[in-house]
Amino acid sequence: MIIPLERGAIPYGELARILQAPFPHALCGTVPTRLVTHASEVQSGDLFCALVGKRDGHDYIHEACEHGASAVISERKTEADIPHLIVPSVSEALGVWARAVTAGASPIRIGVTGSVGKTTVKDALRAALSVRYRVHATHGNQNNELGLPFTLLSAPRTSEVLVCEVGVSHPDEMEPLSDILRPHLSVITCIGHAHIGAFGSRERIAEEKRALLSHAEGGGGVFVPMGEPLLSFLPPRGIRRTAVLPFSQREAERFSLPYVEEDAPRRFALAYALALSEALGLTEAECKEGLSRVFSLQTRRKEEVCKDVTLIDDGYNASPESVMSALDYLRTKGEGGRIAVLGDMLELGEESAAFHRAVGRYAAHSADILVFFGAYASEYERGARAAGAKELTAGEGGHPRYLHFTGTRKELAHAIATLLRGKEFVLFKASRAHAVEKTVALLKEELK
Repeated sequence: MIIPLERGAIPYGELARILQAPFPHALCGTVPTRLVTHASEVQSGDLFCALVGKRDGHDYIHEACEHGASAVISERKTEADIPHLIVPSVSEALGVWARAVTAGASPIRIGVTGSVGKTTVKDALRAALSVRYRVHATHGNQNNELGLPFTLLSAPRTSEVLVCEVGVSHPDEMEPLSDILRPHLSVITCIGHAHIGAFGSRERIAEEKRALLSHAEGGGGVFVPMGEPLLSFLPPRGIRRTAVLPFSQREAERFSLPYVEEDAPRRFALAYALALSEALGLTEAECKEGLSRVFSLQTRRKEEVCKDVTLIDDGYNASPESVMSALDYLRTKGEGGRIAVLGDMLELGEESAAFHRAVGRYAAHSADILVFFGAYASEYERGARAAGAKELTAGEGGHPRYLHFTGTRKELAHAIATLLRGKEFVLFKASRAHAVEKTVALLKEELK
């Protein structure tokens, strides 16, 4: 990965002081402009980062040196003829560096976390606030202990607002991220069941999300969904808690926007965008312009019409809440028939089977045909049967039908194609590991 250094572009001497690393005198006065994590991508003058993960970056310092790296951040000295900034932990050093170059009252730092909807809300805030401010935001979903520092280090020096997505998948990961960001304003989108296998309960997930405030700057605020009892907490002293309702029809009329009741993720994104726009002093006219930008954003739910069939790819990730939200959206599509293709929701822990059964029951009230695949397809099936669904071979009738599919991705696409008569709406939803966009692509080939 290549990270262009903007705020992070400081002289090596200052960087060594921040990291409490031995100062490489050979670099006196030199300023790195790119941070690179893969040795093969290094160019002359780059700073190489010897991360330790599935591969040990220290094994590639020689290669980075051959490609012209000016220095390396590492956890030990190697024989490579290159200045080393030696630190106890490279990943932690990146956080220290990022915190140091973004500290202070400016830019305004906003942290966005939650079980579902982080990226959608982050993109909404970037769109809305850019009406007045110069905004830098997380690229994609680089929201972890590496992604957050990369976002801050690459922020232009002219940035007035930084919108940072902050994600965790295990206990005790949020507090150090809060220490890096020190947010002035925070958003917790929701408390769901994503990663519950690692946390054990929604209560523990809520506790972890609230840790975003553990190093929040005083005088700011936290924005949470109205009606979530796990977020009806008292924030730290000096931080105001604001409960947010989904964007309403009345607000849509106020800002001359269409009202899309069934699109819950977009309604919450609009609501958070409005709440933070008002908190940061945008005028009514600026809010209207910002919200129109938010409304026009492409969400991760991708729709495409192919041979009169609408394919809805909502497969970026899956949790019980996000799958049911997607099914609610499918339910609004009336003409031509509704087909839901559902795969595994992963990382749900000991209650995985029960969650899949519950979603299977919900799906039976949302689609005409259900296609279940993956390791938990039988649990989806049990839930759907409990809600009255019948096997596909039972023929049509006044009940939904389901297919428990086993086979390859290509065979799955072919099986779905045989169900289509034209004008159907086909929803694909599963955890990222299933890469359902590949099934969608194969189905498009079948239809063409």
